[in-house]
Amino acid sequence: MPKSTKVLVTGAGGPAGMGTIRSLLLAQEVKVVAADMNPMAPGLFWPPEKTILPPAHDRNFVSELLSVCKKFGIDVLFPTVDEEVSVLAANMNRLRGEVECLIGKKKGVDACNDKWGTYVWLNKVGIPVVETLRVHDKDSLHADADEIGYPLAIKPRASRGGRGLHICQNYQELIKAFSALKAALPFVDAYVNIAGAADLILQEYLPGTEYDTIVMLSQNGKALACVPMRAVHWEVHRQQREIVTEHNKEVELICIRAVRELGLHCPVDVEVAQDRRGNLKILDVNPRVGGDVDLATAAGCNIPLMYVKTAMGREIPACEFKEGLVLIRYVGVQIIKPEDTMSQWRDRK
Repeated sequence: MPKSTKVLVTGAGGPAGMGTIRSLLLAQEVKVVAADMNPMAPGLFWPPEKTILPPAHDRNFVSELLSVCKKFGIDVLFPTVDEEVSVLAANMNRLRGEVECLIGKKKGVDACNDKWGTYVWLNKVGIPVVETLRVHDKDSLHADADEIGYPLAIKPRASRGGRGLHICQNYQELIKAFSALKAALPFVDAYVNIAGAADLILQEYLPGTEYDTIVMLSQNGKALACVPMRAVHWEVHRQQREIVTEHNKEVELICIRAVRELGLHCPVDVEVAQDRRGNLKILDVNPRVGGDVDLATAAGCNIPLMYVKTAMGREIPACEFKEGLVLIRYVGVQIIKPEDTMSQWRDRK
């Protein structure tokens, strides 16, 4: 790796982006440029250089991104926003030769962003995955729900961050959630380009212990890092989270196998949980670094830095992590100077 590698990290206002920025700022050989579409995103104010990007569904997003990479002399592009990952995976020909981009192949990325696609792919190769049914229409909803069993989850086929997720205990709650979701879909973001973005799916509810696991594979499929983080307290809608690193061979094996089968040699976050019988099943696969990457870094696996090194042609050893570290989320306060706020708006113009 050169003496100084310049990395553009997008999504500086989200947990994944902020965690990636914090992890990379620990490395003296890396210079970080933070980016977000919100000029008040907290992560923008941590590194010396920052910029504003349009949203991923903007028709000029890729062109603007390439201009930013050229302006700042970016070596590695590290996107952390699902919509951006989807768009960039479809535009790799435009990025290739301009910047090293930490993105998986389009086929695998599309399968992850389409939750029905994730189920079909993993189920076909025999990997335990949460039972999933496509909702065809309101008339079939009752029979579909009976097949899954209550409680169950209903959500959009294409969504992120728990958007549109409803846990239903009975048919009355299900029909109410179904009607509300049908009225709201498709969400106005990059996922409208996914076939079936307005479709709904039913999934079995996994009541057991849940793990959020960050996985890194080498280009030949060797596991370089796999850090399971067990949920102690986890409420997605309230952004309340308490998780702990934990060595769990069964979790590691199922997560590594899923990532291999999807062909993802990029930052990946895998969610698994136990069903009613205590069996582990894949709940979700996100083709980007997870929002809890801070905990993996603190436990000894600075996965963002590992990816930057591999993007620049460095060989890196497999990483071991320390068990028992706990991450908690809390409300923080950040004070921004008026001149810094104004400079962000000037950069945007």
